[in-house]
Amino acid sequence: MIIDKLELGRETMIFSKKQYQFLQECYRFTPRQMEVIRCICEGLTNNDIVRELKIGYGTLTSHFWSIFSKVGVKGKAAFIIHFLKLIKQNKIP
Repeated sequence: MIIDKLELGRETMIFSKKQYQFLQECYRFTPRQMEVIRCICEGLTNNDIVRELKIGYGTLTSHFWSIFSKVGVKGKAAFIIHFLKLIKQNKIP
């Protein structure tokens, strides 16, 4: 199921490549939003994400707001849980 990991740089994601592409197409995430999502899925802290992506906290907050509003959740944990439930229900290929 979600054990197949997508190699992205030096880290890995919890979603398969096919699931990752589905998320991007279904929710129309920008490439930069997908980078933020990768960081969320890696369990990085906000400080780590800011350093990793070389962005400010305001920019990160803006990305979070945009990502979470597209999905209809209110935080990083809720974001992951939402997609894990969809995968379990076979709503994400």
